[in-house]
Amino acid sequence: MKKIVSDKITYIMKLLTLIIVVFLTTVALGRNLDSNLIKKPAKNPNLSPRSLIVDLYKKHKANKSPFFQTKNRALLDKYFDKRTADMIWKDANEMPQGDIGVIDGDPLYNSQDVKIKNFNIGTAKIKSQRATLHVTFENYDEKNDLIFMLIQRNKIWKIQDIAYSNDKSTLTGWFKDNKQ
Repeated sequence: MKKIVSDKITYIMKLLTLIIVVFLTTVALGRNLDSNLIKKPAKNPNLSPRSLIVDLYKKHKANKSPFFQTKNRALLDKYFDKRTADMIWKDANEMPQGDIGVIDGDPLYNSQDVKIKNFNIGTAKIKSQRATLHVTFENYDEKNDLIFMLIQRNKIWKIQDIAYSNDKSTLTGWFKDNKQ
């Protein structure tokens, strides 16, 4: 009788061990499947013109702007076409320490001091592989209208220039005026 009880206990222990092993294996495989086979969709690197500008202002607000930094060229290349990015990068990197470059204010607000209200990022007007998008706001009660000019290459939108309606200048014009 003891032998039968002992055999049943051994059988039940082996069965429980097998069930636990199968359960743990299933959980482990499930996690592996979740992370490897059922991946969440990647963020689309091919942002629309409006999404690109929204992202640029978000980064700027979080003090992660591509302007005035000298460590991450890829950050500039994410937003600007090569020619414009080259100008901005050169301005940030070739100025002697303490000197002010061509960009001497905030290019996303065309001002050195900002007190922004009524901020709005408009809808892009797209024609073929070019787009324009207006960003409007008031800075110290002065109305501003920035016009972002974008170009699409290899299905990726990049900022080619920014026009500032208040003083009729452009971002790339600042560099040309300063012979950079």
